[in-house]
Amino acid sequence: LTCSRVTKKLVSQERYLFFGAGAASTGIAEMIVHQMQNEGISKEEACNRIYLMDIDGLVTKHRKQLNDRHVKFAKDMPETSDILEVIRAARPGALIGASTVRGAFSEDVIRLMAEINEHPIIFALSNPTSKAECTADEAYRFTNGSVLFASGSPFPDVEYNGHIYKPGQGNNAYIFPGIALGTI
Repeated sequence: LTCSRVTKKLVSQERYLFFGAGAASTGIAEMIVHQMQNEGISKEEACNRIYLMDIDGLVTKHRKQLNDRHVKFAKDMPETSDILEVIRAARPGALIGASTVRGAFSEDVIRLMAEINEHPIIFALSNPTSKAECTADEAYRFTNGSVLFASGSPFPDVEYNGHIYKPGQGNNAYIFPGIALGTI
């Protein structure tokens, strides 16, 4: 919700790409769906705005075995494991990593997010920092400071282009109490 103040978009106006489709990602996705419904769109429309990628690539309806958590988010799109291809097709405003794959958000990925969004939202939530999808420094540098960044573990401040950026932290200790209060 805080990102909405900067992007000037409602949660329901964004598209979200999760890299890592386990319980953490699907749990966050469910909370986003709930917020989108609160903003007036249907559950189906909300689920259509959320894309999941896992070890096998984009979660699509063409998979032989779909996990129950994935069914509502599965897309009727060609199968691919190329995150750049998914970003080009889906045009997400937010990229959320919970994969523990260090470097998954490469320079090309981050720059593409900045190309299609004035203020790309990039959350590298994997712990510890050695497993984060990108570093705060990479996110700020590759977006020329326009990113809205949060991580699962703390990163040091980033000095770039004469500015000091303070990376947000979005791990369980910070997120879940706020989410719980926000749903009441």
